Amino acid sequence: MAKIVDISDQIYHEMGEPSDITIASVSFWIRNNIGKLNSLINTTYRVNPVTYEFTPGMDEEELSVLKMMFSVYYA
Repeated sequence: MAKIVDISDQIYHEMGEPSDITIASVSFWIRNNIGKLNSLINTTYRVNPVTYEFTPGMDEEELSVLKMMFSVYYA
């Protein structure tokens, strides 16, 4: 299963490591917007509060949507 920190790291590096955000801030944004992702793509992803993993695990398509959501937010 994908951990939030791993996805946050991917997003951060794909954006060119901007100096005005951190991996931690991306992780925080993801945790607070998982419900919005669920609403947009009609899913029921949750974040395990102990391991910070998504349950159920996300496929590449869902991860791409999440990454695009952050890109729109950050822009």
